Amino acid sequence: QQQQQQQQQQQRQQERGERREQQQKGDGGHHAGGTGSGVRAAQGGAPVEDGVAAPAAPAKGELLVRVEACSVTPGDWRMLSGDTRLMKKPKAFPYIPGGDVSGRVEAVGEGVTRFKVGDEVIGTWSVFGIGGFADLTLVHESLAVPKPAALSHIEASALANSAPYALLAVQDTAKVKRGDRVLILGGSGGIGTSLLQLVKHAGASFVATTTTQADLARELGADLVVDHTKQNWWEVPEVTAQRFDVVFDAAEGTETWLRARNLGVVKTGSEGGRWVTFVPHAWHISMTHWWDLPAFIVPIFWRSLWTRALSRWTPRYSMQFDSPEAKSMARVLKLVEEGHFRVILAPETPFPFTTEGVVGAFDLLVSRRAHGKIVVDLSQRANATPAPAASEALAK
Repeated sequence: QQQQQQQQQQQRQQERGERREQQQKGDGGHHAGGTGSGVRAAQGGAPVEDGVAAPAAPAKGELLVRVEACSVTPGDWRMLSGDTRLMKKPKAFPYIPGGDVSGRVEAVGEGVTRFKVGDEVIGTWSVFGIGGFADLTLVHESLAVPKPAALSHIEASALANSAPYALLAVQDTAKVKRGDRVLILGGSGGIGTSLLQLVKHAGASFVATTTTQADLARELGADLVVDHTKQNWWEVPEVTAQRFDVVFDAAEGTETWLRARNLGVVKTGSEGGRWVTFVPHAWHISMTHWWDLPAFIVPIFWRSLWTRALSRWTPRYSMQFDSPEAKSMARVLKLVEEGHFRVILAPETPFPFTTEGVVGAFDLLVSRRAHGKIVVDLSQRANATPAPAASEALAK
């Protein structure tokens, strides 16, 4: 499914490139996607500049969206840094990063039936998050939902990816049910704050988490909070006193999986024990050569297979692969409307749409010290301020 999504996105990128070439030939080289002027964008993450070529006119099934806010995800950084260029590589450079946006529809492509010009929408990405840090971007209709009037664009962009990603893990992969004991490793980031709310809403009887933000975690539903900078969670008596039904790993990776299995912290698969990870090996992913791909994929699938075959002795292991799309985003928005879920923004949010602002947003993401979602506010379209030093720092 991921390969199919990647092929579809690459095909759409190729179509956009062909349309750009045709338009540039038709208007003397001043391509603006039918807007009559260039747009402001953060090419390659920095610097933020005016006069960048606007997207081509929307293709079949696409929306041209004027971006008001764009949130950042680890996937954005992995593409921008080049660490995963084997799988996530832009077709051309410089490129505009970002894919989780909120804004207004400026134009619709052929076959679009759910949206019209002027609608406010939330959009996300499947394999490649490209084009979000710009005045205008293209979003496929299948990856967009109407923005509720009660949400600001800042809040809406923060809900585009992490929240539905967490929802798919809780409701579809782990199938958390009433009475489950749940451990969430990494409870204060975009994924973690979403998981806390979702498992509590699903009826979990006891929720433990690791984070330095104890008050926030308890507010979102945690019954026990372990400050991982002061204690190892596996040495806390309240954690090890009774085995967990489900563990969500949003922070640690293989080493923690092995430790938890050896210590018997989680029930066996035959008893209903599930381990769902967002971090298969470690938070940092390197995939730059062909041999990195099997080294990344094979252990995940092998672990998933043998833990099911030997479920009498070990919890069932799953990697959260499913990508957010319109349906999962709509499920999250329904929970928001019903009062069961709320947006958690990092205190530093929103960042301004300047070179320093975009660099600052990525710096906070890479630091792994964000407590909530990180968002850049594109609605304040001040004059761009080039900052070569910041751009060089980001490239490093």
